[in-house]
Amino acid sequence: MTDRIEPHRSVGDIGSNHSEIDIQRAQYGRFPQFVHSPQPSIILVHTMSFEPSPGPLASLSRPARGSPVPGVPAPHRPGLPRTPVVSHAFSSIEALQRALVQPQFEVFQVHPGRFETTIVRAVPRPGLAASLGESAAAVRSRGVLAPDATDVVVVIDAPGHAYFNGIALKPGLVLVMPAGLEFEGHAPAGFRWANLHLTAEDLLRATRALTGRGFELPAREILVRPTLPADEAALPALHEAGQASPGGSTGPTAESVVETWLGIVARALAGAGPDDLSGARRLGDRHRVFLAAEAHLRSRVTEPVYMSELCHATGVSERTLEYVFRERLGLTPIAYLANLRLNLARLALVEGASAPSASVATVARRFGFLHLGRFAARYRAQFQESPSTTLRRHVVAGAGPAAKA
Repeated sequence: MTDRIEPHRSVGDIGSNHSEIDIQRAQYGRFPQFVHSPQPSIILVHTMSFEPSPGPLASLSRPARGSPVPGVPAPHRPGLPRTPVVSHAFSSIEALQRALVQPQFEVFQVHPGRFETTIVRAVPRPGLAASLGESAAAVRSRGVLAPDATDVVVVIDAPGHAYFNGIALKPGLVLVMPAGLEFEGHAPAGFRWANLHLTAEDLLRATRALTGRGFELPAREILVRPTLPADEAALPALHEAGQASPGGSTGPTAESVVETWLGIVARALAGAGPDDLSGARRLGDRHRVFLAAEAHLRSRVTEPVYMSELCHATGVSERTLEYVFRERLGLTPIAYLANLRLNLARLALVEGASAPSASVATVARRFGFLHLGRFAARYRAQFQESPSTTLRRHVVAGAGPAAKA
């Protein structure tokens, strides 16, 4: 028995015996998007969302004395303020969403397991921030970046499938994303990144000051450049050093963390031009097929979906569809659909907790789970808690009705 979807079999009626077997054999899946939001949203860009703390910065565009030591953030120079870095730990998607100021940002858990994301924030002044992050759970994200700043991501580690707007992410890659960019992406478990959040003018000025060379910053495309070999070799150690003793008197300061990563980014971007735009690195037709299939599945998330109609909607064969989904997410379309429904069911439980009619059974049926016991078992495997626990916790938080099964 395989987890292939037969051309005329429904992948939508999760209560049917055939779909039950297929979904049990398929590996639990990947990511979705909130269906209630027309705007899409990677966990790479958390920096766009937290309220910054004050501090100065013109001096950070000056090169530090001495050459950087691999594995050690730039030394804290006298004359710079000593703004502490702050560590944030998120044990659930809801906790992460609450911390994000940016409204158009959606995150879904892809594979079963505990959701754990740690982000260390360094904010030496408003409008300038660095974040060092690591996620223990695979996530699929969509959204729109902040309209008033540029985000720069340095990929530290990307085990497995990692993509951003169709760009395959590899360690050492630097992505410069213009303000207001609409994006979608997938980050596997163990994904580690550094992120700078600053104005385009600050980025260009710092690059010229640190390297003596500028670069062309596109208005709508993503700029993609590799880090220098010496910098790439030091990235993991620098990432760990930047997270050491956050907030303590012996740990790194926000100024030293920003200076370290600004130097790495500036050296990578010096001399960048049109050949480094993301268009040349996109995955082309396969990525467009994936996005079309995903959009069709999300539009029919509460209805039975047949593989034949999914092939018709994308214009490709069943074999091609399965290849595309496995390439991007490491799972089949049926596993993705099951995962999408589980994540949307969790969202419905969280957002509907204050409604008098809120119940696990109602939510399960809405998303095609006809057998409440099987839904509860899958939900627990995916999120490490029962659906009634999710509902009850948010009922208590919102002072709503008692949770009902």
